[in-house]
Amino acid sequence: MSLLGRRADRARATVVADPARPARLLPPSRRAAVFEGSTGAVDLGQIVLSTELLALLPRQLRFEQTRRMLTVPAVAEGNHSRWQITALLPYDEAFALLEPEIAQPDADDRALAYQAVVASAGHSRQPAAVLAAVARIPTYRRKRSS
Repeated sequence: MSLLGRRADRARATVVADPARPARLLPPSRRAAVFEGSTGAVDLGQIVLSTELLALLPRQLRFEQTRRMLTVPAVAEGNHSRWQITALLPYDEAFALLEPEIAQPDADDRALAYQAVVASAGHSRQPAAVLAAVARIPTYRRKRSS
């Protein structure tokens, strides 16, 4: 096999192992056009994109795809994946969906739901959202211990 053939095989293997890698290599200003161009002929209705890929999309496109994915049964019916994907929504919208989940009876589930709240605040890149998420930690600890 030629050197070019081996490189092409490695590149294909990398794309399969890391589906977000091609998007990561693009300048942010090109990601929406490339995403829409490469998915334009595909029915995304039931497709679940990786959270890594969603995080690389421009905000509005990320929000649209996240909202769409939350209606896909594979996501809507699973708490942990739903929480991870919800974290990619605008902070206020994500918090409204995640706040009830923080009352889960299982401590591990509560922790994962709260991690999604904090992740959403981080994705927002708004200091006020990060402060609000972190400031709520003692409140939730008190609620659970009472």
